[in-house]
Order: sequence, then structure tokens, then C-alpha cells
Amino acid sequence: MYTEVESLSYYKGYPKTASTEFANLGTRTASNYYAFRFAGQIDGTQIF
Repeated sequence: MYTEVESLSYYKGYPKTASTEFANLGTRTASNYYAFRFAGQIDGTQIF
């Protein structure tokens, strides 16, 4: 089996990191919440 995993975010709610709310530590969402995108090929091929 072949699997690809992409880490999308480390913050709750997958916020836009370029926003002014995110830049302000007082309004930034909680951390330690991971968002991932993944895909797997059962036959082992590496083409999606």
C-alpha cells in the first residue's frame, strides 16, 4: 500500500494564517489540533 500524507494546519478550525486575527496572539485559535489530507493506493502504485 502507498500512502501520501499532507499536514494542513496545527491550529483548531484550520484558520487562515495570513489574517490579522491569526497574527494577534490574543485572538489566535488554540494549537495542538492537527488537520491532515491523506490518500492511499491499495495496489501500491504511486500515481493518483
